[in-house]
Amino acid sequence: MDLTPLYDLRERLRAGAIAGAALTGEDFRLSRALEALGPLEKAAPVFAKLGQLTRALLAPDCPDRAGTLLEALSLADAVLCTQGAVSVSGPVAPLPIRARGKTVTNAPYSLLMPLLDALTTSGGGRYSLVLETHQQRPDVFEDYRVKDAMVSALGASYSELAEQVQSWLSQEDEGILPLIKHNFDPRGKKEMVRRVQVIEAVSGAKENDFYLEQIPKAEGDVRAALVYALRHNPGNVEKLVELCKTEKGSSKKMAHWALSKLDDPVAWAYWDKLAEKKPEQVAVYMPLATTSKASTAIADAVVRWLEPFEADSDRPVQLQDAEKLQALIEALPGKSGPEICAVYRRMAALGTRLDNKMLTGGPKSDKEARFKLLWVDHGSHKNWVFSEMVDQVLLRSILYHPTPDLLALPAELEAHCETSFLASALTAALLSKPAEEVYELAKPLLTADDLFNQKKRQYAWQVLDPATHFLAWDQEEHRLLFNTPYHNYINGGYLWVKQPVLEPLDRRWYKDLQRPKEAFAWYDLLRRIVDLDDEPLRLEVGEYFYQQALKSKDASSAYLHYLRHLGWTKCEGLAVHYCKTKGKLAPWEVHSYLTNMPGSLEDRKAEGWRVYALLEKGEFQYQLHRGRGAQAPQSLDHLKSLIETLPGHTQ
Repeated sequence: MDLTPLYDLRERLRAGAIAGAALTGEDFRLSRALEALGPLEKAAPVFAKLGQLTRALLAPDCPDRAGTLLEALSLADAVLCTQGAVSVSGPVAPLPIRARGKTVTNAPYSLLMPLLDALTTSGGGRYSLVLETHQQRPDVFEDYRVKDAMVSALGASYSELAEQVQSWLSQEDEGILPLIKHNFDPRGKKEMVRRVQVIEAVSGAKENDFYLEQIPKAEGDVRAALVYALRHNPGNVEKLVELCKTEKGSSKKMAHWALSKLDDPVAWAYWDKLAEKKPEQVAVYMPLATTSKASTAIADAVVRWLEPFEADSDRPVQLQDAEKLQALIEALPGKSGPEICAVYRRMAALGTRLDNKMLTGGPKSDKEARFKLLWVDHGSHKNWVFSEMVDQVLLRSILYHPTPDLLALPAELEAHCETSFLASALTAALLSKPAEEVYELAKPLLTADDLFNQKKRQYAWQVLDPATHFLAWDQEEHRLLFNTPYHNYINGGYLWVKQPVLEPLDRRWYKDLQRPKEAFAWYDLLRRIVDLDDEPLRLEVGEYFYQQALKSKDASSAYLHYLRHLGWTKCEGLAVHYCKTKGKLAPWEVHSYLTNMPGSLEDRKAEGWRVYALLEKGEFQYQLHRGRGAQAPQSLDHLKSLIETLPGHTQ
């Protein structure tokens, strides 16, 4: 449809408005434009209406020429707006990468701009703002503008923010990759390392060409990250063997870590050759590897270490011997099979023969041969003698990889060896035995009569603590399980391995752990293993902790954590007993205790007023501190204010 007559008509109407409505009747150009509109008037009623208004405007007896002109001009503009179109010449091109995203959210400026600033600038308070926004408005993070800012935040100076954003981006689909790759700098710093980690988390082996393309240009930690990403594709095995030989520094380490993830004959040929010269170096890269080949390699290396000491009981322990064994025991968890079980039997057969030997050679020659278990956080600062270390390594190996042969081994060693394997035996029983059988094994450790004897109690805890240290009720999975950490040698932090117990605990565990004397280590075990879905049990243990708190002599606030964990709601008498036990109170102590007690806000305030009443009677002292060494008189008005402004909390 040719709209030229319509445009011409609008131009003459506009000219008439400028010249004056009274002159439009004499405008021959307007009459000519109206004639040209004729064909369009037949095409649509709206055009006919416009022609009718224009004729009325041109009529000599038009009663309201100005109003008619305005109405005709408005209709012409409206019609042209509906017929408008925009186009450009040339080929169609995709939108720029930085404009990509799933959607534009209808987020208010007051929400979006502070979030973008927090992600792209420096300053305090940014991390909490980003977290709160993500919790309250996760939809905003689908906005392409926010995604662009999130990529920028991978280079944030505040590492917690950068790591959190990396975690979120790693959960995206492959649509995020163009944004991550945009302006990628293989010679960059930590931001580029995080970009590589996001890419491999999202796409893994699919981006193998990208990793290979960038490695020759990359430097430093970015190069190391790209090398480690090659583990996703088994076809990279020969490339990784080459890099293990040619790379240096962190890239060389990452090439070995990546190669250790590939169960391939080419890879094992490299490891076997390395093990002939430096078996401890092979062990460094084998933690948590569960393949039979890895188990065989580590077993062979440990056997070569043991043989000289088995042949000569008087052989001294050289410093380099201890360092080799240190590397080997860190690789044992996760390994299983006949060779590994044989290794544990041979280590156990040595008994305590290596326990009291002094290191020889090197600057540490005046110290006893002891070993640090880097993946054990309970007693992590403890250096273990050889006989204790064997039980601990077996225990942890069972938690990571509970195969039938490993589960059966501790009971065998406990029955036939001079040293104790009761801790690993109890752990294995929890994972594989009926509840009653597990209780009978633990009963000597749990029996209350034994625990009045300090030495027996100390021994019981030395066994029970490692056996149950990572045992706890998991409210998300609604079951009791071990949640065991292992040091992540590659990226830092910890890896976590979950193993559920075979059957819920025999209820006698809970009875035996409700001991009459204060023993907070035992209390924490009791708290952790309570089935929170079992209301009668939860209330029973809650009542026990409540009564213990009312009798406590050390005014510990640890009970409050136990009670709130169990969903206990009664708080009467708790703060009163706490204040009486303390005797002299600072304001923050009273406020903290009242805040963290179980119960509703009303109940906690009521307990606060009971404390206030006793203060009025002079039962104990309440003092405000004015700087170091100075004190003010008692201020009950101050306590009133604390009670009245107590915060609420979620049970």
